[in-house]
Amino acid sequence: HGTVRLAGNLGIWSEAFALGPALSRHFDVPVSIENDVRATALGLYARAGRPKPSTLTYLAIGTGLAAGTVIAGCLFRGSRGIAGEIGQIISGERDDAFTTIETEIAHPDLVEHATRVGLERSTYLRTHAPDIMLTLAGAVNTIFMAYDPDLLVVGGGVGTAPGFFDSLMDSVQIIRSRSAVAKEFLDPGRITVLAPDDSIATESALVLAAQAEASALAAVGA
Repeated sequence: HGTVRLAGNLGIWSEAFALGPALSRHFDVPVSIENDVRATALGLYARAGRPKPSTLTYLAIGTGLAAGTVIAGCLFRGSRGIAGEIGQIISGERDDAFTTIETEIAHPDLVEHATRVGLERSTYLRTHAPDIMLTLAGAVNTIFMAYDPDLLVVGGGVGTAPGFFDSLMDSVQIIRSRSAVAKEFLDPGRITVLAPDDSIATESALVLAAQAEASALAAVGA
């Protein structure tokens, strides 16, 4: 419906903000709103050659962690639009509160330690935080167990940083070496990474707009 809620970094919580209608009024054009990670999954599916993957998942590792999945050509949003928010998976406890994968990779202590030693967060994670890298590899395993994708594409500011993907795959291999199920179904050959300068964000926005326009025209025709 073009509304946004629970976007804490924007100061938007439980009360929905009608972003789509606001932008439409401001620019005087139709506006379609979609979660950025899910929109990217849609763009990657449109870009994929034939035969199209039956299931494609995009995993963004950046300030947060989230995934978007396209199944049989359709973007999977879930019943309330939160499908793929794997960053919210509970990963442990800290100070009598549950932690999530997302809070672990962006925890203030981690950021402070990285700053103190003069390293980018991506470099710090892969060189100083093997436990968190294993947690991220566990998220990759969760995606394979939940969606069994033909293709998993890793992206995001951290995910595409130099050396990070290779370190992530090393942690994936650790999981495969310790689990017979993961060794069978967590297939490294189905995992790839975007180039840091990939234009997929723009492509995805165009795909989303084209789909919204087609749906609107079909509704008028009906």
